[in-house]
Amino acid sequence: MGGAAVKIRVGHLYPDYLNIYADRGNIAVLSRRAVLRGHELALEAVGLGDELRPGSHDLLYVGGGQDREQTLVAPDLAAKGAAIRAAVARGAALLAVCGGYQLLGRGYWGRDGLFMPGAELFPHETVAGTTRMIGDVLLECELEPGVRRTIAGFENHAGRTTLDRGAEPLGRVLYGFGNDGESGYEG
Repeated sequence: MGGAAVKIRVGHLYPDYLNIYADRGNIAVLSRRAVLRGHELALEAVGLGDELRPGSHDLLYVGGGQDREQTLVAPDLAAKGAAIRAAVARGAALLAVCGGYQLLGRGYWGRDGLFMPGAELFPHETVAGTTRMIGDVLLECELEPGVRRTIAGFENHAGRTTLDRGAEPLGRVLYGFGNDGESGYEG
């Protein structure tokens, strides 16, 4: 384990609301992997009405939630949009899953037709679907110029996310559904 120990500062957005599926498990895995490398994970909950200060976190984590919870946090998350964009521009990493990913775009149209505003970090919009897309997903990605990688994961969503024209996805779906079950892309 070469190098000095690092304290990795994680801002966990809305842990009391966006906490379904494996969200606490994702934080536990991040913490364990940091410890295995001789580092420490310093976790800070960032909730409704809390200030998000760009530069105060190395990683931002936004979990998933049902439409009810997303409706509760969406206006606050949209208000934090400039701070989230500034944090990412300053080098903060971001892990967003499920509803957290949906709300980091322009917004999410829920099943009831209600629009939930997003943080406008990503060039996409999501609309609730009627059937869930559940299962393993395999992507081909180019995370570094000229270097192709394969990423494996699990997806469980009913939302159909559409990227803006010209937006670059995270990767091409080799197996699974991806953003909308039709475009062949994810992220």
